Amino acid sequence: MSTASQIIRDYALQQVGGPYIYGATAQKCTPSYRRARQAQYPKYANIIARMCPVLSGQSSSCSICNYNGMLAHDCAQLTRWAAAAAGLKLPSGSKSQWTAVKWLKTGTIDTLPGSQVAFLYRVTASGVPHTGIYTGDGFVVDARGHREGVRRTLLASYGWTHWAILPGMEDAITIEEEIKRGMTLKNGDRGSEVKAMQEQLIRIGCNLGKWGADGVFGAATEKAVKEFQSAAGHQVTGIWTDDTQAVMDMILKGDPVPGSEDSDQKPEELALAITLPRGAATALLEALRTALS
Repeated sequence: MSTASQIIRDYALQQVGGPYIYGATAQKCTPSYRRARQAQYPKYANIIARMCPVLSGQSSSCSICNYNGMLAHDCAQLTRWAAAAAGLKLPSGSKSQWTAVKWLKTGTIDTLPGSQVAFLYRVTASGVPHTGIYTGDGFVVDARGHREGVRRTLLASYGWTHWAILPGMEDAITIEEEIKRGMTLKNGDRGSEVKAMQEQLIRIGCNLGKWGADGVFGAATEKAVKEFQSAAGHQVTGIWTDDTQAVMDMILKGDPVPGSEDSDQKPEELALAITLPRGAATALLEALRTALS
């Protein structure tokens, strides 16, 4: 992870549990600061007051407030100041960030590499209503709203649509490269890595049922993985490992499958029992024939 990405992630994590105030620019949450935001944004004046023990009349001091001494943000100011902590620049406003910034790389949420710290956006037909920070571990930190404050939640728990990284952050790792890093995928997992694996299985003819490559590792995907492992001569576990991925890579590239060179049988005598669909079986058999020719 690059230094910039590390700083951005650390800044975001330090704000978890902090207050959301519309228009807040990483300043300490105090009654006077809230009053200034009320005057600046009268539309939100009532809710800004309700979230403050002093302004709501519950207390004469900030001592009972969970936000006492913490920095206040709204969603776009959280991403803006996280970038600033790393010496990078983002404008105010989630729409301005998404549409006006010259990003190093962007993509739809299903292509987000799992270990890449990134800025996330929810893009809709009417605008870009929300932004947050993916911390490279399956979780997102975002300033969700006046009632919720700054939260850390699972990536899949909110309707994020796009991700982006700035120049100065590390180059995004492709999904395929990430799978090859020794990851294991199993029943119950979900996300972009699972979807990439499913798409590869479909390419060689495996049947993943009516849901196809949906990014969810369910029963149909596990069955396809087991069939693939059986046909490849691997231990049948239903768990996708780096070894399983290596065989898939060889098949997709047309390379020989390791181990076939040591067969004592001649090509015309070779018999291979395959329970995969026709496309997958043909691909495996052709790979073996290439190795033995």
